[in-house]
Amino acid sequence: MRKYETAVIFDLDWEEEDRNAFVERLENIITDFSGEVFDKEDWGGRKLAYKILKKNSGRYLFLRYSGKAGVVEEIERVMGLNEKILRYLTTRFEKDIKGKYPMPPSIDEFLDRDITELQTLKAQWRGEASVQTPADQKTPERESKEKPEVESKEVESKEAESKEVESKEAESKETESKEVESKEAESKETESKEVESKETESTNELDEEQAIDTNDEGEQK
Repeated sequence: MRKYETAVIFDLDWEEEDRNAFVERLENIITDFSGEVFDKEDWGGRKLAYKILKKNSGRYLFLRYSGKAGVVEEIERVMGLNEKILRYLTTRFEKDIKGKYPMPPSIDEFLDRDITELQTLKAQWRGEASVQTPADQKTPERESKEKPEVESKEVESKEAESKEVESKEAESKETESKEVESKEAESKETESKEVESKETESTNELDEEQAIDTNDEGEQK
């Protein structure tokens, strides 16, 4: 047996007793077609995304049921004759889809938001501080959640600074070490050249002395 879901938006001004009687009539139609209502989800009054029949809000009801062929046509025929029904839509499904649709804000939530916006506008006109919404107001629970986040960020920042300092110190030490090695290399090279120069001078002196001795011996002969 096929399964269906009928979404209905009732006029919010419809009396609850009359509305419940109409829903009961729909359930009787389903029973007449050998069906069964296995889920009924009432969302209550909700703000409409756009006006329907000059109405800004309505009452949402989702009726999930099974039934033989013709049950949907009969339900929609009955709903189409009722002026208190703003909109309806029926779809087929094979699996349970309870909770599939996100629930829109309730009328009370919209009213609370509108009041807060009005208070904020009035405060701005008067040059006063803006009104804090419940989401802006810090509760002890919210503060306790924010503190660990702030502390964590501070620790991360300090660790980053410490790493940066260590990196700079390492670079500075490496530079100093290279300078020292360079100076030592230059010093050794200079000493080596001086030694070579002295050895060369000493060799030249010996050559000169030998040349003088040779000349003296030649003269004596």
